[in-house]
Amino acid sequence: MKKKKIVIPKFLAHLRTFAGMPVPVTAQWFGDKPDLRVTNHDEVVRCVTERLCGICGRSMQQWAFFIGGDLSKKNHLFHDPPMHMKCAQFSAEYCPFLNGEREDFSERPAPRGEGDLVVEADMLTSHERPAEMFILRARAKDTRMVEIDGGSAIQAGPWFGVELIKDKGRKK
Repeated sequence: MKKKKIVIPKFLAHLRTFAGMPVPVTAQWFGDKPDLRVTNHDEVVRCVTERLCGICGRSMQQWAFFIGGDLSKKNHLFHDPPMHMKCAQFSAEYCPFLNGEREDFSERPAPRGEGDLVVEADMLTSHERPAEMFILRARAKDTRMVEIDGGSAIQAGPWFGVELIKDKGRKK
């Protein structure tokens, strides 16, 4: 099956790309290749503290949008920073893990560069995709970094909206 060519929207056109896709500002690059399972901790903290979108890196105003499953919806804890609604919708549409085309993370070890401070996605998330994924809306001002079990996480405030992500991959 041939993959559809993706047209990168203007609001993401400033990002670095890899394999025809825009790469989130928080992704960790190893040489000329990003590993989307690994985040750059400094960029994650900067996005949360400066209220920047974790995808495009630009300023968020009143609302912050998160993507997660039932557990994240319940506990308000995340590995990835909040996003603009358009960035969250683009990610939900084209990311194979989020849209259900792929149900697990790669098992290959994450690369490490000398002196890199990186956070692997498995600290807070399962290696399997939740049965349902959501875009969750909270106030940007209520988003903060918290310490949990010796690591850091992102905590969202109360939900002001929940949207189910349409699942492309699973046969129900």
